[in-house]
Amino acid sequence: MQDADLVLIYDDDAAALRKMTRANFTAGLSTTLSGAYDAGRFITASNGAVDIQVSSNTNAPTELLRLVVSGSVSGTDSGPRLSFQVPYNDTAYIGAAIDGIKSQTSSNNSTAELQFSTSDNNQTLVHNVTINTSGLAVAGSSATVPTLGSGPHALMVAASGDSGALNVRNSSGYVGVGLTNPLVPLHVYRSDTNVTPQISAQQGSTGDAGFFLSIPAVSYMLGIDNSDSDKFKIAYGSTATNATLGTNPRFVIDTNGRVGINKFDPEALLDMKDTDISADDGFDAPENYHLFIEGSSTNNKYMGIGIGSTNDVGGAILFQDKGGFSRGELVFMVKESSSNATAPIERLRIKADGATVLSASQFKITSAASASLFIEADTNNTTEADTAFIKLSQDDTAVQALIGFCPDNGEDPEGNAYAHATSNGLLVGATKDFNLHLGTSDTVAMTISGSASASNKGNVFLISTKDDTTSSSTNMFIDSGTGFLKRSTSDRRQKKAISSITSSLDQVCQLLPRYFYDVSDENNQTQIPGFVADEVQSVFPELIPERDDPSEIYRSVSYDRMSAYIVNAIKEIKQRLESLENGD
Repeated sequence: MQDADLVLIYDDDAAALRKMTRANFTAGLSTTLSGAYDAGRFITASNGAVDIQVSSNTNAPTELLRLVVSGSVSGTDSGPRLSFQVPYNDTAYIGAAIDGIKSQTSSNNSTAELQFSTSDNNQTLVHNVTINTSGLAVAGSSATVPTLGSGPHALMVAASGDSGALNVRNSSGYVGVGLTNPLVPLHVYRSDTNVTPQISAQQGSTGDAGFFLSIPAVSYMLGIDNSDSDKFKIAYGSTATNATLGTNPRFVIDTNGRVGINKFDPEALLDMKDTDISADDGFDAPENYHLFIEGSSTNNKYMGIGIGSTNDVGGAILFQDKGGFSRGELVFMVKESSSNATAPIERLRIKADGATVLSASQFKITSAASASLFIEADTNNTTEADTAFIKLSQDDTAVQALIGFCPDNGEDPEGNAYAHATSNGLLVGATKDFNLHLGTSDTVAMTISGSASASNKGNVFLISTKDDTTSSSTNMFIDSGTGFLKRSTSDRRQKKAISSITSSLDQVCQLLPRYFYDVSDENNQTQIPGFVADEVQSVFPELIPERDDPSEIYRSVSYDRMSAYIVNAIKEIKQRLESLENGD
């Protein structure tokens, strides 16, 4: 084709063909085309580009090329196409196309969209991009272009058949990845069994890898601190821009799994650092504590800490809510059984009123130095009804005893009636009809009878030492009815190697009966008959019990044993009188 040859151009405004030379056409439509060509409309370039130009253009858009399909259309998918053909084996095949598609069914509605398609190796056009008044839709490999008309989206990208690979909503600007309805500015959704993350922030050099969050007056940064042993951190900034991983750590995890809260270098699996807690701060405020566990406020519900191994709870510290404003009880539990899935049981409970309940077979205090159990009551000294005491109970309270101070006359430490008790007196006694024992060296030395029998109740039974009696069993008691000291050592079954006393009169005659006053009788009101142990010892040393240190311990006389010598002396006198009477 030569420059003088004519080309035909369809003038849509005049509904007629215009003609111009090729030279003028390529020069930018400097000559008005005219004429008509009924067989069709062609612009052909046999060698080189077709150049459509306009001169002296303004800032307003200028139409240079118009593709027209006219007529009344009531369906969709109609409109002009701009196709691009590429050479293949000396033949031109379509390689791409741009379609102006009517997207509304009404014949008088001009709403349309542009569809961009490219061809695969089989000369088949594949729809890749759509642009309409809603926005832009793009399809990747093996995907179908999403329909923009189904939702208010400015941008939609599909990949591998997933229409929600990426989308931006028109109304909010929210971006969704993996879903079509993002609920936040960036919403990532996934539903599969893959273990790969949804979002990745990777650092390939010496800098930190992290995410930055901010509001007008505060900022946070979370990520990996490359310059601090690769710790994961959450750091605080006091302005919208100054948060860095190297300052103000709020949360740290090192490569050993140790967690620090307000601590750069955690030394334990959980290391929390804060200011000290004091009474001035207020023990009622959760913000003053290093750790606060908050649970339900429903009565009798538990909240707390479980401790154990191999997915089995071995111990627990629990708080049981007992009323409004977190009134409750502190419970300590341990596992007794070695069986799997067996729950720990309660061993210690501290109640709201301060009462401590220990559920254990023993309470042991161990110390290399001194050890003590200190029980103190009535620290405000406001009422004598507050007493310090220990209560012992067993057999479902059938057996009980008390050790403690009496609050008032006739009351035990609990305030119950207890005959003959005196205010502030120390009571060691049973509350049921059981004996009270005192013992040493694995032996009961004294028993106070708790028998329900009126004749025996209150009797005091004494077990004297071997030096004082001939038996190791109960051999002496104080009769609560008479006050008399009585012995029960005369049974033959309690004796062995029995022999007769041959003579004792001369020794008995050496005894010196005396009158004396007790040293505590300041006015010498009561004269007492008896013996002086020091004088008896020279005659009958066996009647004076031996002691480890006689110079430090007062001597006593075994008057019960003396009676045997006196009886034998009387018998000797009787025998001598009978001999005299018989003239022997």
